[in-house]
Amino acid sequence: MFFLGEYINMFTVSALATTMFLGGWQAPPGIAAINDGMFNQGWWGLLWFVIKLWMFMFFFVWLRGTLPRVRYDQFMRFGWKFLIPVTLLWVVSVAFIHGAQLAFFGENTRTATIIVVGVISALALAVAWVWEGRHEAAAVVVERPEEIDPFAGGYPIPPLPGQRLHEPSLQGAHPLADSAGHPELTDQEDARG
Repeated sequence: MFFLGEYINMFTVSALATTMFLGGWQAPPGIAAINDGMFNQGWWGLLWFVIKLWMFMFFFVWLRGTLPRVRYDQFMRFGWKFLIPVTLLWVVSVAFIHGAQLAFFGENTRTATIIVVGVISALALAVAWVWEGRHEAAAVVVERPEEIDPFAGGYPIPPLPGQRLHEPSLQGAHPLADSAGHPELTDQEDARG
């Protein structure tokens, strides 16, 4: 039932996205111009809506099948620390661009719009530069030893390129067989016979 609920949610989001972003029941722009909108009448609207909905469904299923699953805490951190600030900056940017187009920043709307877009682009580049510099500073270079013990952590670990394996010595190892070639018996095995 939960799996079915996820797909019902995908259909709902696809229908909303089709309505809000792809024109809903209307034919695509090139096809809508044919014969005075002949393909926008009758049952054509339902057909266009269903085709657009299935395009979104194909995209969702394709994306879900090809991308690795993300841990929930990573997904929430991405939403709270990246998507929400970007959305707020986008709303402010669109408000300034719209204000420039409505002549709030002077009578020459084209120049005002170009200036606002240029300032927003410069701010975005500056933020990206600072962000990348912070990540480079936070990156710690870990030195790899030239020789490693593959069983040091309890699990066998293959060497990385350029590393040698530490060969264990046989000092202190228990012999597996006596001089006649028979394996030695432990006290418990010896008691059982």
